[in-house]
Amino acid sequence: MRPATFAVLLASLGLAACATTPARTPAEAAARLPTELVGLRKGNSVPVPEGGQEVGYSTNGRFAAGATVELTRPGGSAFPDGPTSTQAGQALTQAIAEQTLPAPGRSVRETGRFTVPASDPALTCAATSGRLGRQPVEGLLCSGGIAGNLVQLRATQPSRTPPPADLRAFATALANALRAP
Repeated sequence: MRPATFAVLLASLGLAACATTPARTPAEAAARLPTELVGLRKGNSVPVPEGGQEVGYSTNGRFAAGATVELTRPGGSAFPDGPTSTQAGQALTQAIAEQTLPAPGRSVRETGRFTVPASDPALTCAATSGRLGRQPVEGLLCSGGIAGNLVQLRATQPSRTPPPADLRAFATALANALRAP
């Protein structure tokens, strides 16, 4: 084997090893999340039904952004990685339906979809905007599989210039943190 071919083979094996995230339980994944992701600080981590974990993040200040990250294993088995599984799509559809359901004092609509991280998608996200009471708000709903868990993100903040947080950057940082070896 030529040295250049051997070097390419070794490099590709190294990249393949980095691309695989080891499966973790929801509690293990939640415990590994950083105390801060792009300006949002980690709050409480609480168990949810069927062995899942829910982790809160928020900014400080009068006009704050808040996010909830839910890690679960539907059916108790490892969840397929990536944003394209049927269950991940159903979870996102359900989150959008709940968030956009007309309710007294709330009017929210979906404004677009994208995947994060852009280079190697882990989550599909729906951007939202609307009103909670008289306050204009914007948000993000995301769903996908990372490290064997269904990851669902719900984030909301007041519509302001500048915004309290960069929710897209938060979703990207969250996916990268959950994928870290």
